[in-house]
Amino acid sequence: MLLLQQHPVLRLLLPLLQTSITYSGATLNGTVNPNGGIATVTFNYGLTTSYGNTVTATQSPVSGSTVTSVSAPITGLQPYTTYHFQVVGTNAGEPQTAMT
Repeated sequence: MLLLQQHPVLRLLLPLLQTSITYSGATLNGTVNPNGGIATVTFNYGLTTSYGNTVTATQSPVSGSTVTSVSAPITGLQPYTTYHFQVVGTNAGEPQTAMT
């Protein structure tokens, strides 16, 4: 079993935020709103909230003024281990994170 630690409020959204969990990988999902600009989107993940790993969202960069769904596959994870992750959208050099 692969466990991905969530912010307490977001634990209820866990099935929506992650899909395709396998023995050693997962697909991370999130949403961003570029607020009329163009945003580069990445996910940070790791064994602690210091993360240590970064992957670019498949849909990056995103643009527009509406909430956009983003995702990224990750591999090489240890089974039976808790992982933390966050989605980061950078628009005109100002990163915005959603801690999960």
